Amino acid sequence: MKRMSYTLLKKQLEDIGLDRDVALTVFANLPLEAPMYEISCPGDYKGHRTQIILQFLKLDQSNYHSLHQYTLRLYRTPRHRHTIIGDIDTAALEHRMRAINWHSPIGNDEASARQAVAVWLDMQQLASTIGGRLAKEYLELKYWSNTPFVTSEHQALYDLLQMPVAGEITVGVKNGKALAIDQACRYLLGEINLNRAKYGPEQTYLMRCEKMDLSLILQHNRHPELTKEDHYFTTLKKAFEHMTQYPDAAFSPQGVRQEGLDHWIQSIQLVDGSDGATLARRKGLWPPFYRRWIDDAACTGLTLNYHRISRGEFCQETGCELELEINTQLDANISVLPKQSLPPVLEKNGHPVNMQHTQYKQVAAASNGSHRYPPAVTFSTKH
Repeated sequence: MKRMSYTLLKKQLEDIGLDRDVALTVFANLPLEAPMYEISCPGDYKGHRTQIILQFLKLDQSNYHSLHQYTLRLYRTPRHRHTIIGDIDTAALEHRMRAINWHSPIGNDEASARQAVAVWLDMQQLASTIGGRLAKEYLELKYWSNTPFVTSEHQALYDLLQMPVAGEITVGVKNGKALAIDQACRYLLGEINLNRAKYGPEQTYLMRCEKMDLSLILQHNRHPELTKEDHYFTTLKKAFEHMTQYPDAAFSPQGVRQEGLDHWIQSIQLVDGSDGATLARRKGLWPPFYRRWIDDAACTGLTLNYHRISRGEFCQETGCELELEINTQLDANISVLPKQSLPPVLEKNGHPVNMQHTQYKQVAAASNGSHRYPPAVTFSTKH
């Protein structure tokens, strides 16, 4: 596995307004194997607390991650009237706190460390009076939330007293460029107008393979753990082409044992990356319900989410010829099979049975044992 170039990562983050410390943190924690990685970066904009969630993806079977999008959440700071308590001017204290980046390692800079110690001492002095404690809690909430300077007890309180969200925006990286974070903050505060569609993330598709370890199945584990293997693609066609690379034998426990495979695939899903909706699901037709129709689990079927994509749209986007269409009683989705994997020609009284819009069970019952099975299944892709 290859790691993303630090120079490229640093440039991508600097272009949107993040500093070198963030780039170092991301680079040090970027997992080589994971297809998707997210990291949250707290920050501040004109006294308002921000949270930036960076998302890195491996797209189209790439060996390294790239910044795909970031989500910015801006929190409005509660109002507080400054005053003088003892010999501490809370307005001046806040001005000093604003000048320090509390989310970065302060110990690396001697001057910042001295300023931080002086602020800490003044904050402790504020706690001696009721008015001072209110000012201290306000400043802690504003500058020290999610930093090492707040105790876990106080952090739990701050989470309960979460400041109202001013807004949220997800910004995509297009051709290596994205809207700067300060511009996104200004948009959420109503200072500028933006066409959100122009700066939105690029469309992606997730291919998720759910599988089980064969050794767990052989141990008669009634509830073996499913493992998920994710891949991200820029087009539905690329995601579908990768889906078809898995052999039919992997979808059947019998086939897995016969072929000496390591895992039994329960299903493969094609998911819309924008909202997480499943578009299609590939499963083996091996359960007893289908065995009178499909010989020895020789086929896999594809179920489309007809609420999101029609058979025609799916064929157009993927280049796959899907011929057979069979309604199911379980839901409003549609089950289809590739052109080269049509089911057996079922005959009744010497005449073929009409396969269109017929229930699986009815077709199987109508066969009376007269089957002519097709060859092994292959998905047909237009070129």
